[in-house]
Amino acid sequence: MFPTVARDKLPAGRAFLLTLAITLLAGATSLQAEPMQTGKKSSGSSSGTSAGTSADRPFLMGFTPFHFSWIEDRITETYDMIYKHSDMIAYHFDEGVPWPEAHAKEPFHEKVREELEYRKAQIPEGGKVYVATTPINFTRKGLADYWQKKEQQKRPGKWKKKKFDDPEVIEAYINYCEELIEVFDPEYFVYGVEVNLLLANDPKAFKRFQALASKVYPALKEKYPELPIALSFYLHAPERMAAEREDIAPLLPYTDIFAISTYPYMAYEADGFPVDEIPEDWLKQTRSLAPGKPFAIAENGYLAEDMKVFGKKMPSSADDQKRYTERMLREAAELDAEFVVWFVVADYDELWGVLKWAVAFNPLMRAWKDTGLFDGDLKPRPALGVWDEWLTKPRR
Repeated sequence: MFPTVARDKLPAGRAFLLTLAITLLAGATSLQAEPMQTGKKSSGSSSGTSAGTSADRPFLMGFTPFHFSWIEDRITETYDMIYKHSDMIAYHFDEGVPWPEAHAKEPFHEKVREELEYRKAQIPEGGKVYVATTPINFTRKGLADYWQKKEQQKRPGKWKKKKFDDPEVIEAYINYCEELIEVFDPEYFVYGVEVNLLLANDPKAFKRFQALASKVYPALKEKYPELPIALSFYLHAPERMAAEREDIAPLLPYTDIFAISTYPYMAYEADGFPVDEIPEDWLKQTRSLAPGKPFAIAENGYLAEDMKVFGKKMPSSADDQKRYTERMLREAAELDAEFVVWFVVADYDELWGVLKWAVAFNPLMRAWKDTGLFDGDLKPRPALGVWDEWLTKPRR
């Protein structure tokens, strides 16, 4: 596992999905070219029309503040791109959990408080925020590590051997989630990220996680009845998701939204899907997986250049990315999605120059480098035009 990096040295936050063990996100606001909207979205069914013809959109559109550079002035450019091309900020807190402090309801370590305060300060008045956190660790194999002076520290003392269903773990995690909600007043709150990957890695731990969810969700809903509280799921190919349906069904009562992360070019079952081979029911399968549940895309992206990782090649192009974006947003509208998050706003070529040393240990760090809607020279890709066309539509 790679060390995490302090925000004042490099962006801090969630590692690339589960395979990356270096933290690169930092807080940033997310503004549309027009003023941010306030208030909840109105109810109503999707029009089902194609991208470019629909008069409105059901979903908020956001990016995570993933920086393309480690240089402070260049990080500001990342923010500027986000300000102009989204109407929601997506904050992912995957640094671990301040377990003993949260359990005792004591102040978090100053480094944790500084990070929360920094991110809070980036949100403009009336700005919309989606917050995700998780009690599952980076590798999605067990309980989250400890967030204190540094991120992803070993859990201290009696917390070392605790499991998801330990009453003290549950109590601490509820307190931690409440603190995040109080700080950020989010539009949406996810309390478990890509939880079905824990199922694949450790079925016994997944059962214990179900016990945690059965306590955390009702506690948060009782205190915040109007806030959509959810879990997110990693979207595999339809055949694998169908095989997992019975296992994830017990979690559906504990999520208001069926939120997914989706990177079809990395689908493990098929060594990745070229854009024209993505199954027709890729997003539509969510209707059978979670009948009656609102839908959202919590993470999302597609290659704009060829990728080679572990000797595996995935051909792609800027046009492929554009066509994926057209399809993704059109189908998100057809599914009446609550929100859509594109993970990386710009290719991180500059950051890659600093991080190349990590490739020897984890080549998968390469897999997200060319998924930005801006390329490595910060030139807009065709997919950005598709994204912005949807962004200009009024939200119903």
